[in-house]
Amino acid sequence: MQEAGLAAPLGIYAVRGNVDPSGWEEIFEGVPSVTFDRTRGVDTGSVHITGLSVDDSFDSTLRVPASVLWKRRLDVRRRS
Repeated sequence: MQEAGLAAPLGIYAVRGNVDPSGWEEIFEGVPSVTFDRTRGVDTGSVHITGLSVDDSFDSTLRVPASVLWKRRLDVRRRS
């Protein structure tokens, strides 16, 4: 990505896909990035990102709560 001149102003985030082998995170070595090996959230200050584990990504009953930041932004837009 760096060689190609690509930039990600809010950061680089990656989750393991259902066909990725063990050690998939190695492709991100040397790149400032966040990889998700389990379900968890990351708050960047601008957005809240939830990365799902492979198992959770197939769970049709899983519900991820809306972030407080997102709710606040919706409230602000409604008042405008």
